[in-house]
Amino acid sequence: MATFTFRAAVLPSNFKGGPQDLFDAIVERLEVVGDSPSFVEGDVMPSSNQGPWLKGGKQWWVWDEDTSTYVPQDISASTTTQEVFVGENPPDTTVLSFPKIWLKTLGLTVIGLYYFFNDTTGWVTQVPELQANSITNAMLQDNCISTRNLQDGCVTNDQLPSNLPFSKFQKGTKNQFLRMDANGVNPIWRTFVVESQATTFTTTNRQIIIIPHGVIVDAGKVPNYFRVVLRCVSDEHGFFAEEEVDITGGGCWSPDQVGGLFKIDSQNVTCWIRSHFVLFSPSTWAFFVPDPAKWKLVCYTGVG
Repeated sequence: MATFTFRAAVLPSNFKGGPQDLFDAIVERLEVVGDSPSFVEGDVMPSSNQGPWLKGGKQWWVWDEDTSTYVPQDISASTTTQEVFVGENPPDTTVLSFPKIWLKTLGLTVIGLYYFFNDTTGWVTQVPELQANSITNAMLQDNCISTRNLQDGCVTNDQLPSNLPFSKFQKGTKNQFLRMDANGVNPIWRTFVVESQATTFTTTNRQIIIIPHGVIVDAGKVPNYFRVVLRCVSDEHGFFAEEEVDITGGGCWSPDQVGGLFKIDSQNVTCWIRSHFVLFSPSTWAFFVPDPAKWKLVCYTGVG
């Protein structure tokens, strides 16, 4: 601990004045001298007790007799509020005082709320509530790409039904979705199928109907799966509403008179109807021409 000494310079021999003048002259010549500096400032930690140390001009450190070194000054007992740091990356935890609460963001999206538990545990957060059938990064990767030589598209055992063994399968492509097989054992990619808008037709001959299929494919490519159906929208001749008849192969009066021809490109399914469609009734076996008011043309298109 520093001690201080008061010293005063000698008055001149020719000093003249009253009591107040004498007092003022003494005060002018008075100085306080300590046996050590009151505090030190700089970036390098002193090796011995030099009084309080203002590290870098920003942080107060004090001498600890137990460890014979400087330690950050603890003022936690006098603080009553917690700062919240907002940003994509956490605040610097190497400084003396940093916000213990971090609101993690990504652009304009809030990712989560984190708390700095201690130097060992680091930042912790409450696991966000997931919707049913959600897939997380841990479910897909589980930090095992480098240790188990798995490629993108892997699924880990701790998130598979009934703790099934670790599995790996080929990555999916555009317009595919991930599902379990019929036995609920193996994850598989299935074709993504898009249903077109129900489209009207007439009973006239030589119709050309263009239906956008809505499937995303690369330039110059076409979807490799499609079906064309007639969908019943109102009961007729033994068919009921929402029932469908597959006409992808075309309907005909005779082998040389095709009723429909279909072509698919990167954006549309084009339907050429040379003659009106002919169906037979499942209840009477009689042939009939579908009433356009009771049927719609629908395309199912996909990539798989």
